[in-house]
Amino acid sequence: MRIDNPDYRHFNGTMVPALLKSVVVDTPVTLVSFTLPPDYVYFVFKIRDYVPTTDVTGLNLRVSKDNGLTFENGASDYLWVIFKFNTTIQANTSDSADAEISLIGIGTSIGNAAGEGLNGIVYFYNPGQPSGLRPHFGSSVSWIDSAGLTTYSEMTSRYGVVGQSVQINALRFAPSAGNIGTGSIFEMYGIR
Repeated sequence: MRIDNPDYRHFNGTMVPALLKSVVVDTPVTLVSFTLPPDYVYFVFKIRDYVPTTDVTGLNLRVSKDNGLTFENGASDYLWVIFKFNTTIQANTSDSADAEISLIGIGTSIGNAAGEGLNGIVYFYNPGQPSGLRPHFGSSVSWIDSAGLTTYSEMTSRYGVVGQSVQINALRFAPSAGNIGTGSIFEMYGIR
């Protein structure tokens, strides 16, 4: 099913997110950012065929309170928890005081050789709510590491964006080193 109208719709009683923005990286860039429309309460970010230009890197997320002019990067602005697994390990990684949110956690990396990279979905709840439940993230991503041997999958819960209840109006994805490679696709969907 294709939705051409960016307004939220119901399809047979089911919520259908509207595609609000799609970014196809045609030349390497340092980051991909999105301004969040204020009339949506829930966002889904789809990441497809992400490959960094630098091997052995992560993919990180930061938020903004000023429409993307600056992004929160204080040493304790974020906290996150990740449960990751592959065929040989099941592990939790976390950070209770970080300058960004890691999408893959500690102790793993994303490869950039042929057949390596990351795909996944990031959910963002309550970004514009200055009171009540804090803005928070969840995600499900899979990636092939820099050795090209191990496929990781993870499901996460990321809470405490900026450590308080604030209004978030922009978000960005950036690798821990290097650039986002050509062919990477980032899409933003919204639900009202």
